[in-house]
Amino acid sequence: MEKLNNLLSDGIVDEIWIPFPNPLPHRRLMKKIIINPHYLEVYNKILIRGGKIHLKTDDQFLFDYANEIVIKSKLSVHHSVDNLYLTNGLPDEAYISTRFEKQHIDAGKTIKYLSFSFE
Repeated sequence: MEKLNNLLSDGIVDEIWIPFPNPLPHRRLMKKIIINPHYLEVYNKILIRGGKIHLKTDDQFLFDYANEIVIKSKLSVHHSVDNLYLTNGLPDEAYISTRFEKQHIDAGKTIKYLSFSFE
């Protein structure tokens, strides 16, 4: 993640998709969660104006934490849903499922989806 600033020019990325990151649910690891204030600064730098970030997870802790950080950072929330597959009207790409996601669904877990931008 730290190398992302060096690899990409400012304002070059349209969207960032974060599908099923490791939730790291321990307080001492909060700084490594993929949605934290430091990483948001990196994302803001590489995103085009109006670019969006999309998070998909089955982890309630990560979903709640991400929503909290987005709200505290006063970012624009486009979608925040507890169960992706019971929600209509989301971007078509949100419904694309990976093998990993299918395993979570088969295990009875619900998929959460958060989409936000810096504007």
